[in-house]
Amino acid sequence: MEFDEPATTVHQDQMILSTSSDVELDLLKDFQTMYLDSPHADFKLLVQDDAIRVHKCVLSARSPVFAKLLASSMAEMSNDEIKIDDIEIPILKTFINFLYTGRLPEAELEFDNVCGLYYAADKYDVPSLRKWCSNYLAFKMDAENACRLLSLANRHSDEKLKDLVMDYIKFEFEAVLGSESLAEFVKNETELAIEVLKLRGKKIEKKSSS
Repeated sequence: MEFDEPATTVHQDQMILSTSSDVELDLLKDFQTMYLDSPHADFKLLVQDDAIRVHKCVLSARSPVFAKLLASSMAEMSNDEIKIDDIEIPILKTFINFLYTGRLPEAELEFDNVCGLYYAADKYDVPSLRKWCSNYLAFKMDAENACRLLSLANRHSDEKLKDLVMDYIKFEFEAVLGSESLAEFVKNETELAIEVLKLRGKKIEKKSSS
């Protein structure tokens, strides 16, 4: 099965999710400088032994989840910082960079990194990034990662991606059956594996009756 590659516009070493005028590009560069240099930053994201300095107004404007967190009365909020334990620091930095600029560094666009970005986009409710990651992952799908993608799509209630993966597995069942990831998938996602087998059975029945 073939999927269309996610649409991007290449600008130097960055991948931009939409076409921008020179004025908009200047604005994006200024926001990137704002993020990287952190002038007047008023909040910290703590990850392991590292800290990312950010601006509350940007996080609130770009993520309704961050907006709600920053408006809450949690004890951590009074210290202008919050701990994030479920996202690795390189992924979080790329995610925050996207919130500021709408850009994804091309060097960071590897399968594992995009899986992490997909998780972050879903967690913090950034639909444009979530959609882009979903399209990218579908485009990069193969027999070795199909089971992992199915688990990811199911966990995040991404029905479009789940349907694409199910269709792929249905037509490439033998290849997926020989993948190294299958045993772990069956062990950890028993109900989902049964769903795949039922779908495969329906295909066999349909083929036999034709």
